[in-house]
Amino acid sequence: MIRAQTIEPWLKQHHAAPVAEGLAGRPLADIEKQVILSTLQQFKGHRVRTASALGIGVRTLGMKLKRWREEGELAEAIAHE
Repeated sequence: MIRAQTIEPWLKQHHAAPVAEGLAGRPLADIEKQVILSTLQQFKGHRVRTASALGIGVRTLGMKLKRWREEGELAEAIAHE
């Protein structure tokens, strides 16, 4: 018998973070960045889990973060959260 207490923490970890409303009319690049950063925050910076949850490779995630950091967008995006 599997008790609810046994699987409850696991279920909570794997739920996607809610995405902010009001996405209509925003550029897809901005929405992508918001979803990636929210998911990264949900997994406390763990890139492998974040990439897995988003269905992308860890290298792809790393390259996006690197590009945003180099363009100065990463610090700005984190400051607005």
